[in-house]
Amino acid sequence: MKYYSTNKQAPEATLEEAVVKGLAADKGLFMPFTIKTLPQEFYDSIDTLSFQEIAYRVADAFFGEDVPADTLKQIVYDTLSFDVPLVRVTENIYSLELFHGPTLAFKDVGGRFMANLNVITYLNYISIQLHIMQIIRKRQIVGTYYLPFTIHGSNIPCNIPLFYEK
Repeated sequence: MKYYSTNKQAPEATLEEAVVKGLAADKGLFMPFTIKTLPQEFYDSIDTLSFQEIAYRVADAFFGEDVPADTLKQIVYDTLSFDVPLVRVTENIYSLELFHGPTLAFKDVGGRFMANLNVITYLNYISIQLHIMQIIRKRQIVGTYYLPFTIHGSNIPCNIPLFYEK
């Protein structure tokens, strides 16, 4: 999926580029050109879904083309691993209190999500760079070993490829 700047003065970006850059060159926010429409079934059953499942399905509409479903679900569930109460403001207006996370600040939602997405993006970038370096060196690669690890404070498993030679 491609993303555009809300100021419309910067080049299009991939999700990876948008996540790494944060802001577009023209200081605009990156937005997807299209957002997948949620099916009617989602709205019909929303009252039976957990907050995490609702968030995952909405995130899938934004990022589903670029992030594997199981990875995206893990990012969303890890990000929202704490209560986010829905509080009545007026008769027909409600607000989510986003400050009930580990640091008691709203960034616990957006910041954690973007950090986890950034880690996945960065590790993919590093993996590609390592592979390219091996090709450029024209050394014969016998195999690849993936070193699994978990990001501190996260349940998201990551793999770092390690290449070895004869």
